[in-house]
Amino acid sequence: MLLVLALGVLALAPASPVGASPAAESGFVSSINGLRSSRGLGSLTVSGELTGVARSWAGAMADAGQISHNGSLSSQV
Repeated sequence: MLLVLALGVLALAPASPVGASPAAESGFVSSINGLRSSRGLGSLTVSGELTGVARSWAGAMADAGQISHNGSLSSQV
């Protein structure tokens, strides 16, 4: 019973922040594009501008310790 309780508490604990990994991002896009291709759809492309905005906002949320919307998004793109 104690083990089950401990595992439940660990499952609810927030994960440690992880820095952006260009290799992981590239792999994610490649996986999506592979699935799209298998369904006869065109590939998606990565926008450097949007990636920069997203990384910046992810850092702000990590620093604040909470998830929120970027109220300034429309002026940043």
